[in-house]
Amino acid sequence: MSWDPKDSIKKPVKGVYFYPDPHWTDEAIRGMVEGIHTFDIVAIWVVNSIGVKGGIGSQYIIAIRDNVASHSCTVKVLNVTPYVFAPSVVFNNDFVSVKVNGEEWRYYEGNTVYLPSRKGIYRVETIAKGKRAPHILRTQAFVKEARWDSNTLTIDIENPPWYNYKMPFYMVGIGVEGYSVESVSNGGEIIPFDKLRLKNKVDLEKMTKTGVVLKLKNGKAKVRFKDEKNLSRLLK
Repeated sequence: MSWDPKDSIKKPVKGVYFYPDPHWTDEAIRGMVEGIHTFDIVAIWVVNSIGVKGGIGSQYIIAIRDNVASHSCTVKVLNVTPYVFAPSVVFNNDFVSVKVNGEEWRYYEGNTVYLPSRKGIYRVETIAKGKRAPHILRTQAFVKEARWDSNTLTIDIENPPWYNYKMPFYMVGIGVEGYSVESVSNGGEIIPFDKLRLKNKVDLEKMTKTGVVLKLKNGKAKVRFKDEKNLSRLLK
């Protein structure tokens, strides 16, 4: 079996072991792939690589380009599914902020970066130094924009591609990082934690310190914060 360099691989190639569970997509592979014959690779996309791997549920819907660095990688979203609320990648190294395709992207939790639920190629860059700021933690909505500017988190959401009807609102979990919410535009609301079904009082106290849940309509909302950490330092 052989390929012309102009050909394209659309799915994993069985019987060839280069990385664990490899996905080769949309890139030419030259040479022979028969038995244990050697071959040249023009470009390779993999599920897991050194320093970054596919997030939970994303192993079969994304592929990671082999040009991975400690704080960056290129990801191809091959498919979207209602079983995974957003494609994701997990970095080994910690970070405080993220850019996707060169744009501010505040949609992550811990070392996991969530990507748009749309097929395409995304260049993910994490920044290790700087001040932490509020960001989206989790939502079932399709996130189009998640940008931090001064004291405002701009969030633009819409229905996921698999929804055929318009949802009246979505719950959006926010990591506050020492800030508190002052206001929410576009008819957004803050949902008190005592209205949620939490397991115990410990969960309630932990979530109250680290996050907030917003009820947002489709479209763009601006969430304005105040920096409680800086305020407490000024008052001392």
